[in-house]
Amino acid sequence: RVLLSDDLDFTGSLAGHRPDATDGFLHGVAGFISTVRSINVVREVHDEQGSAVLYDAEMPGGTVRFAEFFTFHDDVIDTLNLHYDGQDYIAKGGQ
Repeated sequence: RVLLSDDLDFTGSLAGHRPDATDGFLHGVAGFISTVRSINVVREVHDEQGSAVLYDAEMPGGTVRFAEFFTFHDDVIDTLNLHYDGQDYIAKGGQ
């Protein structure tokens, strides 16, 4: 929680665009954490303004690939764009 802005601007495959999404994002990430078995980072890129991470998440029903793009403001994440196949995520056990 300390890494997130109080008014996180989130865009995700299932949630769509949600300005001021900090609480909703924390709820969603809790569901992800409860089901993911492991994460394999494929590639990450960082600079002063943000980061991008491509990773495979091993779910109960198989692997789902994710790409996350973050921007930072005042040393916290203020925007997060999460890309993945939402239907595949659900089919493989995502919550």
